[in-house]
Amino acid sequence: MAEILAVILEILAISQKEMKRGRLLSFGKSLIGATDEGKIAMQKLSKLFDSEKGIVGAETLSEVKSIAVAVDKLNIDVANLVNSQSTHVTQDPNPLRKIRAMLDPSGRPDEVYHAFKRNRVSQTGAWIRDEPNFKAWIGGEKPILWISGNPGAGKSYIATNVISDLVATYPKTYEVTSSVSIGYFFFKDDNPRTRSFHQGLRDIAYMICQSDEAYAKHILATCDTPEDISSLYKVWQKLFISFFGDDETTQPSKRKIFIVLDGLDEAFKEERTEFLELARDISQLSRLQLVMFGRLEVMDDIERYLDMPDVPTIHVTAESNSQDIRRYIRSTISKSVYLKKSSKLLLNEIISELSKNAQGMVRG
Repeated sequence: MAEILAVILEILAISQKEMKRGRLLSFGKSLIGATDEGKIAMQKLSKLFDSEKGIVGAETLSEVKSIAVAVDKLNIDVANLVNSQSTHVTQDPNPLRKIRAMLDPSGRPDEVYHAFKRNRVSQTGAWIRDEPNFKAWIGGEKPILWISGNPGAGKSYIATNVISDLVATYPKTYEVTSSVSIGYFFFKDDNPRTRSFHQGLRDIAYMICQSDEAYAKHILATCDTPEDISSLYKVWQKLFISFFGDDETTQPSKRKIFIVLDGLDEAFKEERTEFLELARDISQLSRLQLVMFGRLEVMDDIERYLDMPDVPTIHVTAESNSQDIRRYIRSTISKSVYLKKSSKLLLNEIISELSKNAQGMVRG
C-alpha cells in the first residue's frame, strides 16, 4: 500500500511539472501515461494495483477458509450436542427399570412377609434371640445357620420375626444407604416361581438394589441382559459373591448382607442342592450371613451338599415354642365373642389343655 502511494505522488509530481510548463492539456494526458515518464509511472502503478489485488484476494481466500473451518467446527459441535441430547433422552432416567427388566422379580417376598407380619402374634419367635447359635450368627461369628422344625411349628413366623428385627436394626432408604442389606424369600410349593432358587435370588437382588444405590450400580456394571444371569451359578456369582464376597479387591466398601430363606423343603430339590453347593463360597471372611428355615428332612441335603461340618442348627421343638403356642391360643380366644367372656380360671384351663394337645404346632 505504501508503494502505491509513493507512485501516485510521483505521477502528481510529473503532472505538476507539466503544468508549470504551461502544458495544461498534457496534464490530462500524463495521467493516462501519454509521456514516457508518465507511462512508466502508470505501468508501475498498474502492477502495484495488480499485486495488491492478489494480496487482497489471498487474504480474502484465507479469511473464507477460516470461516469455513469455523463453520465446520460449529456444525460438529452442534451435531455432538444433538447426539448427546438424543442419547440422554433415549437413556432410561430410572436405572431400576432396566434392573427390573433383567431380574424379573416376582414381587412375592414382600407380599408373603407382610402377610405373616400382620397375622403374627406379638413376640412370637422372640425366644430365638437367646439361642447361642443365633447369637453367634447375628454377631457374624458363624456365617450360616439352619433352623428346622416339624410342619406347623411356626418356622415362618420365626423367620418373619428375624426379618423384622434385622430391618429395625439396619434401616435404610435409597438416599441414605446402610452398609448392611437384608434380603429374604419364602419358598411356597403352590407356584413354580416361588419354588425356584433362581427366582428367589433374583428377588433378593432386586429388593436390595431398591434401597442401595451402590448395589444397583454394581448390577448395571456387571449385567447387561437377562442372559448374564441365566443360571443359578451366574446369579450367585455376579449378584452376590462379586459384591459381598471375601475378595478384598472387588468391593472395598465392606458391605454386608443378611439372607433369610424360609421353606427350603418347598423349593425344587435340584435347585436346592445346587444352591447348597454354591453356598460353600460363604465363609467367615465373606460378608454374607445366611439363615435357612425348613423341615427336618432337608437336613440330609444340608449335610451332604453344603459340605460343612457341624452346621449350626436350632430345632424348633414343643418345648422351645411353648410360649408361642400359648400366645397364639390367647390371641385366638380374645377374638372369640363367647370365650373371652369366660372366667379367668376357665380360660387358663382351656389354654393349658390346648397347649398340651398342640404338640409343638403353631402355624407356618
